[in-house]
Amino acid sequence: MTKVSEIGVRNLRSFGDSDNKIAIRKLNAFVGKNSSGKSTFLRMFPLFRQSIERKTKGPILWYGDYVDFGDFKTSINEDAKRNNDNICFDFSMQADIIPTRLLKIRQHAFESEHHEAQEYFSYNNYFYYSLQGYQETIDLNVSISVGDSKERTIFKGIDIGIENIKIKFHIKDDNKTQFELFVDNELIDQFQFDHYVQNRGLIPRILILRSVKNSRKGSEKTISEYLYPIEDQLSRFIKQFHHRNKKDSTISSELRNFTAGNKEKISSQIYNIFRESKFFLKNFRQNFDKNASILNGYLFCLGINNLLDSINDSLSEFFNSVRYLGPIRATAERYYRYQDLQVNEIDNTGSNLPMVLNSMSISEKRKLSEWTKDSFGFSVELENNGSHYAISIIEENEKKYNISDMGFGYSQLLPLIVSIWWEINRKNGSISRRARSNNKDCRIFVIEQPELHLHPAFQAKFADMVCKILSSHENTEVIFILETHSKHIIDAIGESIEKNTINNDDVSISIFEKEEKTTRIQHAAYDKEGYLVNWPVGFLNP
Repeated sequence: MTKVSEIGVRNLRSFGDSDNKIAIRKLNAFVGKNSSGKSTFLRMFPLFRQSIERKTKGPILWYGDYVDFGDFKTSINEDAKRNNDNICFDFSMQADIIPTRLLKIRQHAFESEHHEAQEYFSYNNYFYYSLQGYQETIDLNVSISVGDSKERTIFKGIDIGIENIKIKFHIKDDNKTQFELFVDNELIDQFQFDHYVQNRGLIPRILILRSVKNSRKGSEKTISEYLYPIEDQLSRFIKQFHHRNKKDSTISSELRNFTAGNKEKISSQIYNIFRESKFFLKNFRQNFDKNASILNGYLFCLGINNLLDSINDSLSEFFNSVRYLGPIRATAERYYRYQDLQVNEIDNTGSNLPMVLNSMSISEKRKLSEWTKDSFGFSVELENNGSHYAISIIEENEKKYNISDMGFGYSQLLPLIVSIWWEINRKNGSISRRARSNNKDCRIFVIEQPELHLHPAFQAKFADMVCKILSSHENTEVIFILETHSKHIIDAIGESIEKNTINNDDVSISIFEKEEKTTRIQHAAYDKEGYLVNWPVGFLNP
């Protein structure tokens, strides 16, 4: 199962500040008029991939190998810009948490690149051991905020919802981090401290800048991964349920045996760790569910960097699976210059298609041709003419034609279908080691206007092919996200549902519309017979 189940965005281009998350199904179709916001939403997927792949100083790489959003100032919604708001990305997702407990502390010198040369830091490095075998998958609602400072995009904060707990932490303009802990929408606690940001992926780690003292060497500071203020607040919370003679050191020792988790896990730990303290349990039980949630919330805050790392890993795994093909695809050439390169994937314009075909084994080329012939009625052949390649199309009458003689449609279709086949069927793909360790590999195909320059019959065949792939690949989790204006593709999906090729619950249709310059998303669907539900009358008609 994919780690991300819903995605939304606020204050990006034509999107306002209202919630507009879209559920991610096996097949997702984005439809709407031109400039309605559907391309912006779809291009978030390659935007995140390029942001994760490259080492950057900020969380988002607006201009990269796949898409070009310009920069933060050209990407933020005009109303949000006037209000000095942030751009927010929203996710419903899962993260794998491996509980850790503190072993010991070691201190070593550390000099910050963000401060003057005479300022030195001592870095409290905490040694944790992982509780192997206790990995827990938790459901989260996550909102990541990014802003602008000195012409750079910066991380501004994150909201994390876990069951009835919400944790908010945001970086303020005075270089302080503010934490807020909510349980059942009630503010339980808030605290702030000086921080040091350690960039890592989409979400940085937050280290606490603890003490300042003058010495002959200049000012000395302590940077720590361990968030002392949160531990102090947690100790105060727990102490109120103990007998007043209970030592603070004993309480701290007890608390370090806890690990954050779901309600059942935290309840079990409470009864286990405090089983000898009847006084504590009597007081704690008076409002057990809420008190347990507050304790759990503090524990998640205390281990916030562990949680952030897990969220980062889940998002990275998801977006690294994206394969994006844009609306402008390379035109066919009669000959392609020979390049002895091993290519992992077709680029977003399809310009390296000949190199991908050349990278295939003889067996893979044969299987690809059999598949294209079965799905579209033609096969593909790559000919090596000395220092050049030539791509040929062999039609059902066995006549062979150079692709440049076959019309524009073939050159637009071929990168799409070869990319899809190659990513799903190749033996030595570029799937990450972590992804291979899961039960299923994942590929997310994000395609803009697959119908470009295609005859309606080929548009329908493309949709048929997508539905057949989704129904036939058990070892690879495949997701398609299509931005389309094609009535033929929409109708063909419905026909595949009617034929039971694909289940109607596996298909999502999002309708993008603008109201007073702001994009709104409506959701349509198919019923079990393949008929459209909640579909605007005449929506794709001329």
